[in-house]
Amino acid sequence: MPKDPKKIPLHKKQNCKLHKENCEMPEQNHEMHKQNCGMLDQNCETHKEDCKTHEGSSSRERRMFISFSIIHRFAKIFLLAKMEQLGTLKCSPPYIVAIHHNPGLSQNELSEFLKIDKGAVAKTVKHLLAKKFIERKKDPLDKRGYKLYLTKKGESLMPNLLAIESEFERKITEGMSFEEKELLTKLINKAATNILSLDTGEKNENNI
Repeated sequence: MPKDPKKIPLHKKQNCKLHKENCEMPEQNHEMHKQNCGMLDQNCETHKEDCKTHEGSSSRERRMFISFSIIHRFAKIFLLAKMEQLGTLKCSPPYIVAIHHNPGLSQNELSEFLKIDKGAVAKTVKHLLAKKFIERKKDPLDKRGYKLYLTKKGESLMPNLLAIESEFERKITEGMSFEEKELLTKLINKAATNILSLDTGEKNENNI
C-alpha cells in the first residue's frame, strides 16, 4: 500500500531533493564543459585570423625609403600647384628663401647651404638675375667675389612663399600633437644631416 506523501518525514524529502540535484549536476557540468570547449575553439579561430591579418598588414607596411619618396614627390606637386595659383612659377623658391634668410651669401656659400652642386646653382642664379629676383653686389673683402641679395621684386615673393611653407607643414603634421611635431622636426633634421654624409657625387637628380 503506497505511503501517504504527507506522512513522509521531512528529512527524507530533503534527501530525495538533494539526490535529484546531484544527479542533474553532472549533466549541467557536461553541458558547461561542451560550451567551454566550443569557446576555446572559437578563440583559436579568432587568434588564427588575427595572425593572418597581422601578417598581411606587415607585408603592406611602407618602408622608410618609400615614405620619403612619397613625401618628396607630393611636396614638389604641392609647391608647383600653389605657385601656379599665385602666378610665381619658375622663381626657384629654395634659392629665394635661402637668400632672404641669409642676405649676402656668395654663390659658393649658397651651393653649400642648399647642398646643390655648383653647376646647377650657377645656372639658377643666372636665371634669377635675368628675372630681376636677385642682384649681385661686389664683395668688399674679395674683389673677385660677389654677394647675392633679393631685389624688391624678389622680396615681394616672400609672403606667398612663407604661406605655402606654413600650409605644407600644417598638412604634413595634421593629427600630430605639439610634442610629435617637435620630435618629427628633430628627427627629420637629423636624417637630413645623416644623408649628407653619403658620397653621391654631383649627379643630376632629374635623371632619376
